[in-house]
Amino acid sequence: MNSEVKQYLSELQHRLRRLPAEDLAEVMEYYTEYCEDASFTNRQAVEKALGSPRTLSLQILAEHSFDAKPQGHWWHPETNIKTAWLVVLALLASPVTFFIGIILLAGLIAVIAVIFSIVVAAIALIGSAILVTGAFFYVGIALLFTKLGVGLFYLGLGFAFLGLGFLIITIGTWFCLALIRLVTRGCQWLYHRFVKREGVK
Repeated sequence: MNSEVKQYLSELQHRLRRLPAEDLAEVMEYYTEYCEDASFTNRQAVEKALGSPRTLSLQILAEHSFDAKPQGHWWHPETNIKTAWLVVLALLASPVTFFIGIILLAGLIAVIAVIFSIVVAAIALIGSAILVTGAFFYVGIALLFTKLGVGLFYLGLGFAFLGLGFLIITIGTWFCLALIRLVTRGCQWLYHRFVKREGVK
């Protein structure tokens, strides 16, 4: 095998070092055999067929992230964010899909801004709910032994606001996770729609 081709494969292997050892060995075996069968004579020929090591490695990592099962829940946010980011990098790495990658990156930034706004608003609402709940509990307990009905009323309001706080946390968390999942699925669709999958194992 040509020394330039070996160097190409060596760079590819280095860029794929984050893959599990078994998957890395399988991928490198595939591309080594591919290069041997194609009888490439120089690096330019390899890159014309497969792209640069950086581009190919990003495509492989993106593909691997699609197939990898998340640790824990199906909605696992870290896995979805990692997948979306790898897709953006894969799109940006190719001149053909560079502008699509820019648009997708802008979309991801907008989604992150929305999620950040939701988190800030949720924190403010939860903080307010905690203060109001504390006030209602304080008044309710203070009046419980002098005016039982009024005391119970304020305690009831305190529990209601406490439940409201938990409801805000649940709905906000669900919405953010659903949004991340939706963006990830959109990234996957764009990847399969615009990225050339020839040669990607």
